[in-house]
Amino acid sequence: MKPTSKKTAAFRETARNYVAAVNLCKEAVEFWDGFTEERMTRVNLHKVIYKTLRTKLPAQLAVDAISDAWAGRRYPSARIRNLAVSFNVPRSGNLGRTKRENPIVRVKLDRIRYAIPIAQDGAWKRFERHLACGWKYSHFRMTNYGDDWGLSIALRKDVPLRVTHGTIGIDVGSRTLASISEVVGNHPTRQLYLGRDVGAVQQCILRRRSVLQSRTEKGSRRAARSFARLKGYEANFNKTRCYQVAHQIVNMAVENNRSISIENLNHLRDSKLNRAANRVAKRMPYQVFRAALEHVASQSGIPVVIVPAANTSRTCPRCGHISKENRRGSLFRCVRCDFTVDADRGASVNIARRGLSLERQVDILADSAVRQNSSDGGRVNGPARSHDGSMSPGSRPAQPPEFKPLVSMGGS
Repeated sequence: MKPTSKKTAAFRETARNYVAAVNLCKEAVEFWDGFTEERMTRVNLHKVIYKTLRTKLPAQLAVDAISDAWAGRRYPSARIRNLAVSFNVPRSGNLGRTKRENPIVRVKLDRIRYAIPIAQDGAWKRFERHLACGWKYSHFRMTNYGDDWGLSIALRKDVPLRVTHGTIGIDVGSRTLASISEVVGNHPTRQLYLGRDVGAVQQCILRRRSVLQSRTEKGSRRAARSFARLKGYEANFNKTRCYQVAHQIVNMAVENNRSISIENLNHLRDSKLNRAANRVAKRMPYQVFRAALEHVASQSGIPVVIVPAANTSRTCPRCGHISKENRRGSLFRCVRCDFTVDADRGASVNIARRGLSLERQVDILADSAVRQNSSDGGRVNGPARSHDGSMSPGSRPAQPPEFKPLVSMGGS
C-alpha cells in the first residue's frame, strides 16, 4: 500500500511515537526493581506508564504499546527499530471497502481518521479465503518499508481437538529435516525420512555465500547484489520446504488419526559446540519448521506435543539404556544390548514414546479434575478463567506446559 504524502507523514510520526512508547515500556520492565517496589504485572505497568504515553499517543494506541511491550517481557533489553504501529479492531482501526468494493484499511491517528487502499495481490486473496473459512482477526500491524507500508494481520480460529490413537514422533536434524516414526501403543509401525534435500541445499548455499562474501569485501557490487538475493532465496527455500514437509506429516496424522510429537530445541542457538558443529546445527530451520507444523496441524485439529530433547538420541529404543557412547555419528549402537539403528530413527521413536507418555499424564489429570467438579459444572477451586490454562468445559482442564492448547493461531 502506498499512502499519499500527507498520510505518510502522519503515519511516520505516529509510528515513531509508537516505537518510542514500546521501547519506554521495555525500559520500565528492564529497570522495574530500581524505581518501584510493587509487583511487576501488566496492570501495574499500565499505572506507571500510561499517562506518559498519552502525551504522544491516542488512548487505544497507548494501551496497544503497553500490550506489545508486555508480550515481549521475556526480552526486556531488546528494542524495536523498525517503524511499525499496532491497531486494535475495532477501537483504533479496521478493514473495510469503498463504494466500488475496493479493500481499504481505516485507522485513527490523533483524532483524524485515514483510509488507505490495500493492494489486491495474492496475499490479500489468501486472506479473503481464510475469512471465508471462518478465521477471525482482532488486531493488525502496519510496518514501514521505505515508501511502502505493509499490512500484517494475525488470524485465529477455534478448531476442536481430535481424539487420537498413537502419535508421530519427529526428530529434526541437520542432515534430514524430519525423521519420523509412527508409534502405536509402544511399538513403531512406520518410519520415514522427509526433507533430506534441505541439508544438501544449505551446504551449497553456505559455500556460495562464502565466495560472494569474499568478493563483496573486495568491493564487487555485483557480488553484493548476488549475496543479498541469495539470502532471500535461502529464507524462501527453508520456509517453503518446511511447510511442504509439515503438510505431509499432518496429512499422515489425519489419515491415521495420530497426534504429533516434536522435541523442544528452543535453546539450540545457545548451545556451545565446536565451530564446525555450530555451523551445521545452528543453521537448522527448527523454529520455521515448528511454526509451520503447529500452524498446519492446528487447522486440522491435530494435537502437537512438545517433549524435552534431553537424551533422545542417546537412549536405546529397545532396552532404554542411556549413554553418551551409544551415539557414534549417524549410527546408534547400544553398549548394553548391542541394538543398532540409524541415530535419527531411534531418536524419533524415543520422541514419540515421550509424547504418548505426556498425553497419558494429561488424560490422568483431566480425569482427576472431572471428579473434583461440583454438581453445577463449576470448578471447586475457583472460577474458570481464560488465562489459567484450562480448556473447554469437561475436556482436559489441567495440562502440563509442554502440551499445546486447543486454540489455533495462524498468519495470513
